[in-house]
Amino acid sequence: MSKLPGEVWATGWEDVPRGPFKTTRDWTQVRLMLSSRESHGKIAKYSAQSEMGSDDEDDLHDAQQTLDIIKKLQPLVDVVFPPAQDPEPEATMLFHDDLSLHNILVDRDGNLTGVVDWECVSALPLWASCYFPTFLNDQPRNSMPDRANYDVEPNGEIDGLYWDHVKEYELTRLRKTFLEEMASLEPGWMEVFESSAQKRDPDMAVRKCDNDFLAKRIQGWVDDVTKGRVDGPGLLERIYDD
Repeated sequence: MSKLPGEVWATGWEDVPRGPFKTTRDWTQVRLMLSSRESHGKIAKYSAQSEMGSDDEDDLHDAQQTLDIIKKLQPLVDVVFPPAQDPEPEATMLFHDDLSLHNILVDRDGNLTGVVDWECVSALPLWASCYFPTFLNDQPRNSMPDRANYDVEPNGEIDGLYWDHVKEYELTRLRKTFLEEMASLEPGWMEVFESSAQKRDPDMAVRKCDNDFLAKRIQGWVDDVTKGRVDGPGLLERIYDD
């Protein structure tokens, strides 16, 4: 059997902390470290090549772009998630990060019978756990779409975009109902939800720092925040702004 050049993909990752983390800051720094290492690895790989194809050039550009975002993000992360003063570990709770309709089981009467896909869930800080479940997340839409504004297909059916917008509108209303119910059933959850708003955009920027499709939005948001322009749209709003 001939020997193939290269190295095991996992090489260089063994010394990355895997938790449990005492604080949000520790967890966040490791996530940035992982994205940074992956980007540096790509840059080293392509720098050693004498020739690059268009896909390689795109990959190299994305890696450099990710490092630029991480560099801009770091000071902001230091402000939002400062070093902890309390020696005790930060409180966490089990959080299902993919609680979509595909993972919720009900019987014929609509009664909940189970939730599946637990194999990759984590115990997250309270501020990250007290948020909308996945099935309620979608682009905000505050008014019911008007059927008259949508095309009709040759088969007589209305354009599918109409139903997408109806779903967005209904989910927007359901999010309001969800928060009202949580405020009634679990006021402590609601208190954490409301007090954690300033942490969500930085956390999303960290999670999506290597996403090429969102890079310009993340860079624009970070630039605005670091320059004190805090009255503009948040990162989530920019992501949904087509």
